[in-house]
Amino acid sequence: MTGHLPDARLPTSHNGTGTLQIELGGLARGTEYDVLAASGVVTMQGGSTLGVTLINGYVPQGGEMFDIMDFAGVSGGFGTLSLPVLGGGLSWDTSDLYAGGTIVVAPEPASAAVLLAGVACAFLRRRR
Repeated sequence: MTGHLPDARLPTSHNGTGTLQIELGGLARGTEYDVLAASGVVTMQGGSTLGVTLINGYVPQGGEMFDIMDFAGVSGGFGTLSLPVLGGGLSWDTSDLYAGGTIVVAPEPASAAVLLAGVACAFLRRRR
């Protein structure tokens, strides 16, 4: 999805349900992955869904960020986030979705805790 909208109301259906579908096929914004660009306020209704799918065999890696929405402001939020399952101890961080329009591939909290514990043990062992 490319182009700019003065304002956007999501979803656009009459009953408050609908899906904003974003395809991720690489890291190039606007060419390898979709972007919703609005110069005004994006209004999201509770029955709407953000659907993200992977295309062209793309496999996201830890630390990758996707700036999928540009807006002057946001009203409301998606009722459902439908994100692809990630392997290798990775998960989606959507904490900046409504502020900055980004989603990030991050270590799962349990994986991050195990990694941190391992680093701490190595550090303590080295100090002895």
